[in-house]
Amino acid sequence: MSRRGKLKSYTWQYYQPPPPYKGPDPFVPYGIGLVELPEGLKVVGMLTGCELKDLKVDMDVELIVEKLYTDEQGNEYLTWKFSPV
Repeated sequence: MSRRGKLKSYTWQYYQPPPPYKGPDPFVPYGIGLVELPEGLKVVGMLTGCELKDLKVDMDVELIVEKLYTDEQGNEYLTWKFSPV
């Protein structure tokens, strides 16, 4: 699958999702986007490296891997996110 795609829809998450969600503490609002890859597959993921005002439908985004949170034992948990190109 391609790492780049087009942002087809998006929203901004202003409240902390209920468990089992784990993320930064304190909670930081984040974007969620629907990204269409060139292969036709649509993937939902968190958005990073942008603010709501920066987002536009059909803008180019790229998949990256970032830390989601660190647990009590110091283990880092990673997730995929999309960032504007």
